[in-house]
Amino acid sequence: MIFPIIKKCPCCNKVLFIKTNGTTYENNFKNIQDYTVKKRFNCNNCGQDIALFIHNKTGIQKLLWMEYLENMDLLFFELEDLRIKKKDLLNKKADGSGAIKNISKEIEKIKIQISQKQSKLRIKVRLIAGHGSENSDQLSDNHRFF
Repeated sequence: MIFPIIKKCPCCNKVLFIKTNGTTYENNFKNIQDYTVKKRFNCNNCGQDIALFIHNKTGIQKLLWMEYLENMDLLFFELEDLRIKKKDLLNKKADGSGAIKNISKEIEKIKIQISQKQSKLRIKVRLIAGHGSENSDQLSDNHRFF
């Protein structure tokens, strides 16, 4: 007999009993490629699309809100690419101060976009949960999902 996995919904904090079978789903998210999607479903309480991710090597389980991942996936890699370009320019010590400033401006724009999207998702979590900001701390920079 296989026992269900007990986790809390990342949106509404409801306790969920997740039954998994041998089926795995395709993981299209670049920032969590080391994880396998074991189960994808909608929460019974809030109706949000949620997925159970299991790390390929360590077996760590994470229950993640798909809307959060979809919003952050593209911006995450744009930000990483710009940081790498900036680091390369700094290592070359070339006279590219204008290029470095442009890259820094782009990095700041992306950080602002990420902040705005996280704020919108925090508001959505508060509306879904219906009680304060108890669950919105999961979307802060200190509690990153990836």
